[in-house]
Amino acid sequence: RCRARGIDLRIVYLGAGSEPQSYQPAQELAVDLVRAAAVESGSPFFDSREALSGCDECFLPRDGHFTPVGHRRLARFLAETVLVRETGAP
Repeated sequence: RCRARGIDLRIVYLGAGSEPQSYQPAQELAVDLVRAAAVESGSPFFDSREALSGCDECFLPRDGHFTPVGHRRLARFLAETVLVRETGAP
C-alpha cells in the first residue's frame, strides 16, 4: 500500500540499552526476523543499536526509554542514514 501511494517504507530498529552486545539470543532473533521481513518486502532496514552503543546517558536508568541525549543521538542517526536515502545528502 505504501508504494502504491508513493511512500517509501523504512524500518528502523530502536535499540534499548547502551550495550548491544548484552542482547539476549531471543532479542537478536527478533532483530533478525524483522530484518528478514524488511528485506523480503524490499524495505530498507536500519539498526540504531550501534549508534547508541556505549551511551549510558542516552537511556533512563532501569527504564530503557531515551533521555534528551538519546533522542538527539537517534535524530542524528536518522538524519545521517535513513533520510540520506531520500535526498542523497544529509
